[in-house]
Amino acid sequence: MTACRSCNQRKGSQTPDEAGMPLRTRPRAPSFGVYAHGQYAHWQPGWAIYLNGH
Repeated sequence: MTACRSCNQRKGSQTPDEAGMPLRTRPRAPSFGVYAHGQYAHWQPGWAIYLNGH
């Protein structure tokens, strides 16, 4: 999951629940489109189990 710098610093090393920061949506595995649109500069083989159908 991602967060802005301010929220990430406020959360610190706590889980969102521990920090009193409920998630806005249910987490899900990233799609291959996230990678395909250049959000990540380098492919990591370990990501394959999280990418739908790839």
